[in-house]
Amino acid sequence: MSAKKKGMDAKSIALIGVLGALAFGLSFTPFGFISIGVAAITTMHIPVIIAGIVGGPRVGAAIGLVFGISSMMNAFLRPSITSVVFYNPLVAIIPRVLIGVVAYYVYVWVSQNDTVRQKLASGVAALLATLTNTVLVLGAIFFFYQPVLGDSAAAAFTVVGTTFVFNSIPEIIAAIVVTIPVVAVLKRVYKGPVL
Repeated sequence: MSAKKKGMDAKSIALIGVLGALAFGLSFTPFGFISIGVAAITTMHIPVIIAGIVGGPRVGAAIGLVFGISSMMNAFLRPSITSVVFYNPLVAIIPRVLIGVVAYYVYVWVSQNDTVRQKLASGVAALLATLTNTVLVLGAIFFFYQPVLGDSAAAAFTVVGTTFVFNSIPEIIAAIVVTIPVVAVLKRVYKGPVL
């Protein structure tokens, strides 16, 4: 059966290839996980957001899967003090798959196919998709690893909350700044998502 009959055209497959390679490559370079003190800020969610907006929810989910698997691989290949939490696919993979799906549906909802609102929609989608990643990953870490994070739920919540504040703001800013112009260009080249 051809890719077209399964619902994926050549542009979608090419988008998956290019953005998947970018996400995978980012995971093994200093640009994918930027360490600032104890915080590890990621830029790997940005190709997933772009894939979701430009290619649709399935393309976004596919790039999110690449992000999740490469994040898990990175935890095994370059272990750090926090790597153990990313050995769990419920922490490393599931939230990342949902980034592109959320980005697509937020973009469609905000833009309502109005070209004037598309930049706003790209920014809002980048913001909410980034929060999807951060909230789901930190929520899963809290749920599965709370005893490791602190003696009490309150101590663990403090660790997760502090991480949220220090990581989410730079990740949101980076996602918005990169996503808006890249999506604007790709939307001119790539005509609509394939559901």
